Amino acid sequence: MAGCQAGFPASKPEDSGNSDSQDDVETIYVVPTDLIGLSTSEAMAKLEALGLRGELVAGEALEAGEPRINFVYDAAPLGSVPVDKVVKLLYYTEAN
Repeated sequence: MAGCQAGFPASKPEDSGNSDSQDDVETIYVVPTDLIGLSTSEAMAKLEALGLRGELVAGEALEAGEPRINFVYDAAPLGSVPVDKVVKLLYYTEAN
């Protein structure tokens, strides 16, 4: 998407005089590379810094000692996300 940088506002609210309008919602453009591959704590901090909220969702279980444990491998929603929206972060866990 030309002219739109990841992790930056995709649109800004405009003063239309109608605060109830859906068009006035500020969004942040989030791409997979913003979050995938980060540790859960890094991804949560990044979302918070962008004005979004994160929810950790335990995902695929890996063998003990696997270096990808507690790292994000998927997130939703992506693209233009309204500020203060919850982004679910799917991360690798350790098998029991």
